[in-house]
Amino acid sequence: MKILIIGANGQVGSEFKKIAAGSHHNFKFAGKEVLNLCQEDQVYGFISKNNPDLVINCAAYTAVDLAESNSELAFLVNAKGVGIVSAACAACDIALIHLSTDYVFSGDSSVPLKEEDLKAPVSVYGRSKLAGEGLVAASVDRHIILRTAWVFGA
Repeated sequence: MKILIIGANGQVGSEFKKIAAGSHHNFKFAGKEVLNLCQEDQVYGFISKNNPDLVINCAAYTAVDLAESNSELAFLVNAKGVGIVSAACAACDIALIHLSTDYVFSGDSSVPLKEEDLKAPVSVYGRSKLAGEGLVAASVDRHIILRTAWVFGA
């Protein structure tokens, strides 16, 4: 299987690099210096040229507190960029795994939440990630959205 990891130099992407060495799958890694998510032609060209079976999108604007004062950049990466990746995957019939966050919920629930529970983000970061999730779900038939509460390395 050919797997494209987008956001390859971030925390999660770096962990994929570690496991790829011992895998029988063919991994291709793209960091922001190689692939600008907000450049539609570049994304379509890169994805169609590499023709992966699966794209795993680990790229994100993750500065939760800074997103409040930099909402334009948060939405540019977490929504518009994700929308471009989603559209490219849909056009090429490629499955997509997209990493998201529990910040799409309000954070005030006293019980564990389910995927379909009410989304009510209270921060710019959460709203930008929810917008990206919506674009993935609307564009790509074969997709998985993984919501994390916290990521850490080995």
